[in-house]
Amino acid sequence: MATRAATVSRPVKLPLLLALGATFSAAAAPPTAWVAPFKGKTGPSVRAQVAERVCALAACVEKSRATKADFTVQGNVSGDKKKYRVTLDLTPRGKKKPSWRKTWGVTSDGKGLADPDKALSGLLGAMGLEAGAPRAAPAVAALRSPDTTAAPEEKRRERVFTPLDLGGGEAPRASEEAPPAAPPPTPGAPRSTFPATQVTSAAPRAHAPWVEVQVGTEVLTRQFAYADLQIANLRAFRALAIVMPSVQAQVRPLAASGGWPSRLRLEGGFATSVGLRTSISSRTVTYPSSVTRLDGGLRADVLGTPGSAGLGLEAFAGYRSHAFTVGKASDQSVLEGLVGPAYSALRAGVAGRWGFGRVGAFAELAALPLLGTGELQATYFARTAGFGLEGMVGADVGLLPWLGLRLAGQATHYGTTFTTAATDAYLADGASDLYAGATAALRASF
Repeated sequence: MATRAATVSRPVKLPLLLALGATFSAAAAPPTAWVAPFKGKTGPSVRAQVAERVCALAACVEKSRATKADFTVQGNVSGDKKKYRVTLDLTPRGKKKPSWRKTWGVTSDGKGLADPDKALSGLLGAMGLEAGAPRAAPAVAALRSPDTTAAPEEKRRERVFTPLDLGGGEAPRASEEAPPAAPPPTPGAPRSTFPATQVTSAAPRAHAPWVEVQVGTEVLTRQFAYADLQIANLRAFRALAIVMPSVQAQVRPLAASGGWPSRLRLEGGFATSVGLRTSISSRTVTYPSSVTRLDGGLRADVLGTPGSAGLGLEAFAGYRSHAFTVGKASDQSVLEGLVGPAYSALRAGVAGRWGFGRVGAFAELAALPLLGTGELQATYFARTAGFGLEGMVGADVGLLPWLGLRLAGQATHYGTTFTTAATDAYLADGASDLYAGATAALRASF
């Protein structure tokens, strides 16, 4: 009788054990996580350190399954050579905004967290994980029969996605056998890192370009007119297409010094018109004309590094010479009443840029307080004052690591006011001179 009762009870225990095992394994299964590529020039190094700790406790997934992960970890490393910091974001699945965000210090070289235990314990706590807890066993282990034991060498190796492809690509696929997950680091023990080749292979440019050269062509319109001209003895001017080849260069003379001196750049630029001639409707003769522009000054990187991703800000100051001249016709006649102003001005302003991959956008605004107006002041209006403004907006497209294409729209306006007397030969309240158009150029950096 006892033997029969034991035979009946065994089918009852097996389903119960399976159900309990399945329940336990589901409760103990670790959350899945996707560690996205970190922003910033040292982002890959910091990302490797964060992913090493996260993937030791959570099940990291590859890029193609990122949308199905329970959590997405993102980071942005910012700062300069003296002080770096990283902002970590944790976004649960189905949410558009992070549920947890903290900013932590980074080591002086920018390649690791200054206090990894404190920073990563907060991140793991937000994911419902304990920094010192071992990763949960695979669900299949919980379904094994209690009396079934396997030799250590016969245990199934857990398939874990290698945490990172630091170039932004996917980790190895699930069909590939990966090495066992590393145990969580113990306090006081040296922290392991990924192979140096993984960190440096996708690292961006280590420093800003030492030399930058831009060669291109501007196509501009010009509108010059007087305000309240009382005697018709002066001419206005209009040109619909002034073609101006241009060249610009920037040099970092202290690039190797480090710190703020390495952020300074000497810059210069020159542009001149080609094939420009002036005519009036009452005559068939034309007059050779030219527009020239010369710039020189100093520029400094206030935020970010040229060529790197993210937001950048620059400040600049210098000198501008901008002149329009009209020569004699082939019959040696002169076009009377057409002024050739030669503006000399200080030039100071700010420029902003936003880089994302091979494409970047930029904008620049400059103030041009006039120091002189050349012939306009020397011959026509002795008491002249003026001010100018210049703006530019455009995009940069990377063609090669050292070569890019720049497309931009620009406008420069000079406004002058005159102080005259009733006995003066020329009477007007002021003048407006506007150059506007577009630029296409190739930019090389070394």
